[in-house]
Amino acid sequence: MKEFFAKNSVLKVISFIVAIILWFYIIIIVDPPVTKSIDNVPIKYVSQESLTEQNLAVESISAEYVDVKISGSRNKLAGIDENDILATVNLEGISGVGERNIAVNLSSPYESSVTISKQTPGSVNIIIEKMISETKRVTVNKIGQVADEYIYGTIVAEPSKVILKGSETVLSQISSVCVDLDFNGETITILHRSEEPYIKEFNIAEETGDVVDDAVYNRNLQVEDRLNVKINTIERAGMNGKHTDFISTVRNEVFAGDSSYDVVSFYAWANPYLSMEGVYMNLYELEHLNLKNPWWHKSFIENTEVYGQLYAAAGDIVKS
Repeated sequence: MKEFFAKNSVLKVISFIVAIILWFYIIIIVDPPVTKSIDNVPIKYVSQESLTEQNLAVESISAEYVDVKISGSRNKLAGIDENDILATVNLEGISGVGERNIAVNLSSPYESSVTISKQTPGSVNIIIEKMISETKRVTVNKIGQVADEYIYGTIVAEPSKVILKGSETVLSQISSVCVDLDFNGETITILHRSEEPYIKEFNIAEETGDVVDDAVYNRNLQVEDRLNVKINTIERAGMNGKHTDFISTVRNEVFAGDSSYDVVSFYAWANPYLSMEGVYMNLYELEHLNLKNPWWHKSFIENTEVYGQLYAAAGDIVKS
């Protein structure tokens, strides 16, 4: 039998053609059911006006996206993505403050031919607080540089204050409202240590799949986009044992008028050496740096300030 098939190439060709026909028949004609995963479907919170009418506000929600598994024919599922799935949480009927658990409802224009077999999460936890109003000052972030031979004059935001409404918890974290001025592609250079793990605090060239690295990469992109700046980094050895060389180099370059970098990221315990010698600027003199914002480390700032002057700050920007 083996010799028969081995010698009969015609049967081989026929068998191959029959197999192809059967495959097309199953896929196109029979169109068997399959399962498809669709992640990061945005959740839409509807009927929020019912909370506003009661002077209530959402303080926090446990999820902004839902992951879905759908089942149906291969042809139907092929063109469906997260834009074809509507995930909603209905806030109507909520009364009073406190925590609520509300189901996430899913719908799709393809419901007659597609079945939603699984969703994660199936519900969200929402914390409701009383709505309050607070007046916040408006600050201006300068983006870009004026032309040569010009300087910035007095920059005044109009209006200088705005009224915000929301939950007490959310408003307590907002010290001011910022508006942006275009920095016209200015390059901001950060000098930092070249060793692991410090090099990854600012210098991530692309997404790697690591959660923290990708967060740093996307943070840099968002800052560059929002402020119209380019973030550049310079790496130098500065670990224990080489920190004195790092300090000496910064001191010598700054006093020599070298302006190749704008920010220095270094050991908190070693920075005072340079601060005492007048290498760093007093951060309180920077017009648009608001150190009361929640992403700055309040305790660090309070303990680092000396006679009303501050030469270093720490916060969410620092990984280590």
